[in-house]
Amino acid sequence: DIEHRMGLACYWSGKYADALSHYEFGLAEADFAVPATRVRLRLAKGIALQDLGRLEEAQAEVESALSSAAAGGVDNDTLLSRAHRALLLLYTWTGPFETARTHGVEAVAHAEAAGQHMLEWTAHWGLALLAGVSGDAEEVVKHIKRSDELADQMQSPLLPLWSAEIWVQYLSGIGDWDAALSIAERTIIQAKSLNQRVLLPRLYVWAGLIYLWRGAEEKAKEYFDLAWKIAGGEKTGSLEGVGERALDVPSIVPAHLGLASYYLAKGDPEEAVRVGEAGLAIADRTGYVVWSLQWLLPVVGEAALLARDFDRAARHSARMRRDAGRLKHRLGLAYADACDGLIAWFRDGDPRRGIDLLRSAAEQLEAIPFPPQAARVRRKLAGALVETGQREEGARELRKAHDVLARHGAAEELTGTREEMRERGVRPPPKTVATGAAGLTGREIEIARMVAGRKSNKEIGGTLQISSRTVSTHLSNIFVKLSVSSRGELADFVRQNDLLEG
Repeated sequence: DIEHRMGLACYWSGKYADALSHYEFGLAEADFAVPATRVRLRLAKGIALQDLGRLEEAQAEVESALSSAAAGGVDNDTLLSRAHRALLLLYTWTGPFETARTHGVEAVAHAEAAGQHMLEWTAHWGLALLAGVSGDAEEVVKHIKRSDELADQMQSPLLPLWSAEIWVQYLSGIGDWDAALSIAERTIIQAKSLNQRVLLPRLYVWAGLIYLWRGAEEKAKEYFDLAWKIAGGEKTGSLEGVGERALDVPSIVPAHLGLASYYLAKGDPEEAVRVGEAGLAIADRTGYVVWSLQWLLPVVGEAALLARDFDRAARHSARMRRDAGRLKHRLGLAYADACDGLIAWFRDGDPRRGIDLLRSAAEQLEAIPFPPQAARVRRKLAGALVETGQREEGARELRKAHDVLARHGAAEELTGTREEMRERGVRPPPKTVATGAAGLTGREIEIARMVAGRKSNKEIGGTLQISSRTVSTHLSNIFVKLSVSSRGELADFVRQNDLLEG
């Protein structure tokens, strides 16, 4: 128990290697300890291994802890919740997602049985994270709202910061950048005051990526450099110099993502590839498959295409498709289609096949929903359509892209789209696009009106020719924007704000 407590003190100070030493020493001396003590030490060791980026060892240790609990007759809901929570996070990064989800449900159930709000919070937080990487927007909102409720009950100053990170990623993905930046900037100040050095680098990267989209490149670079410094990049001497030392992988890999994205935006694809592939090497060495798939591979693949290094782009795209297929990772499959579409067009001289793949990618991104990324793909789709003589269809795709990019304030992409429209003889619309009440898009207002008219998701989908799942995703976004929590509250909002008639 003494070694366990000393290990915990090191762990919560961010000294994961020291914590691991205490846990290992405790296990070596625990032959005659009660089963619950051995389970507790194995579990703590597995969690420390995970934070050191040794995922395979971590998974084996936590699975061993669960087996020991069963063999020793340990019927302790608190310990079992911790074990399932650890496996939820491990399988979130490595897959399969269904296994992660199963452990998450078990973690919540055991936490509730034990009356442990803190464990219940971490389980819901982990399930929200899982939903984010697996592209399930509705589940993100459901679990992160529950996390917020639990954090409020416990009156913790730290837990809302970790929930805020997921809100930032979620809002950034759906294109609500004002809200995402507001939360990010506020949380950065709080995280600095509470010395949350594990969380800070990621917050800087997520905020920096939004600034990059909006054309604030100096601000983005400032944040990416801060992320790199805090994550430990300066200690390595170079991006490739990490060697075999212990790394805070969930911080250092996003730091690579930020810098690679910056160099890509600045038109330096070779440097973007170098930085991105250095990050990929770290993620691969430590087993963080989803970090590579969700963030690094798309950036490196795009940079390789921009550098016209088609063989490299094809290798990364093939890997995206393989890993995304295995994990059923919607975002990875969409990016693989986009990359393959551009390869078909530019390398293989087959723009018609490129059109099919690019259209598929755009539709998948919109369904997740990742509207700004979908708009970028539609810009490329427009070019392929024009090359095959489909000028009017190409113009329509450019207008769709322009509408989304203008609404979200994506300055650089919007400027490029307007220039492309002029080159193709298409008059650009105004740079600003009006939005509805509380910032709802036109499609969201349509759906809100139908909800007020007591239409089901299936009926709404049939009317708008979209899937019920896409309707559900739109409703999740509407609930967040309007701070409502049910269809009845949404219907009341529609009636009270005179939105029934268009």
